[in-house]
Amino acid sequence: MQLLALGYKLVDVKPLEAQLTIYDLLGEGGYGDVYSVELEDVPYPLCLKLIRIIHALDSTLHEANALAITRRMRGVPRLVGICLDPPAILMSMHGRLTLSKFCRMKPVDEYVLLRIFHTLSGTLALINEWGFSHNDIKASNVTIEGYSEASTTVTTLIDLGLLTNHGVYPFGKASELKRLDIERQHNTKPWYEPDMFCGKKPTSEATDMYSFGYLLKGVLRLLPTTSHHLSTLTYRALGPSKSRPSFLEARKIIQKVAMYKEAWCIDVSPFDV
Repeated sequence: MQLLALGYKLVDVKPLEAQLTIYDLLGEGGYGDVYSVELEDVPYPLCLKLIRIIHALDSTLHEANALAITRRMRGVPRLVGICLDPPAILMSMHGRLTLSKFCRMKPVDEYVLLRIFHTLSGTLALINEWGFSHNDIKASNVTIEGYSEASTTVTTLIDLGLLTNHGVYPFGKASELKRLDIERQHNTKPWYEPDMFCGKKPTSEATDMYSFGYLLKGVLRLLPTTSHHLSTLTYRALGPSKSRPSFLEARKIIQKVAMYKEAWCIDVSPFDV
């Protein structure tokens, strides 16, 4: 098991059950339910993701491995433990406010939004630099903390359940899929890069950039003083694969726009060292 190779240990979970307190439901998704929890002697907030799909054990191990691989990155949750029966993942919790909920607040602080996308692009740059794709970038998979002002805003990319290496067909190859069915589904999941979702091309930084561009497109209307740089970035991200920018380039563009507005935006390393 890759988790053992990364230094994680197998322990008897029975003694921990009495120390674990499950509170309220944080969210429900296609793969499982997430609850806020507390574990004795753990000083930071935790959440428990209960996987409830077919092949739940495989999905649990896959996401746990993804969390273990990215454990030294800022901007993603920390793996605390996994349970094989029932399949569940215990990880650090990063607030209750998702980007989708934040964008429904009135008014929306444009400086905070720029900070969110600056941080998010840095996290995704590092994920892709390491040869991985997140493959599920959307507003409900981004959490926000400390948003009272831009300089204190903390952004976390959650749900690494679909993270893969570059060059993978996460939904199967086109030859293996019912083309019409999968293309119809894309109308209900438009944040996926169309060719990747239909199995015509594998995962890459460009496929993640499409999802990032779709996310950015949804918030441009909330930025009353939107720079043409952001509009151009969004247009390129949603355009042909070869013309899409890298996440490092996107981060520099967002930082440039933010510097015009407020001098909060500094280039902090995404590594947690």
